[in-house]
Amino acid sequence: MSIGRNIRIIAYDKNISLKELAEAAGVSQAMMTKIVKGEKNPSVEKFARIAEKLGVTMDELARDTSENAPIGKNDGVL
Repeated sequence: MSIGRNIRIIAYDKNISLKELAEAAGVSQAMMTKIVKGEKNPSVEKFARIAEKLGVTMDELARDTSENAPIGKNDGVL
């Protein structure tokens, strides 16, 4: 499972910047970059804020996806 990948794809699809996500979660842009890269996992509180900003549930954001099966309309990066 890659929470960071899911965040990246959904944010890209919804045109939400890394800066906007960081502000919504209450973390620095550097920390959000680490979350999106999969280097760090957000706390439950931060994770809930990210999901809310993206307009999805925490379950949707945490779901396991194949690296070959995008979860959004675009499999792009921020």
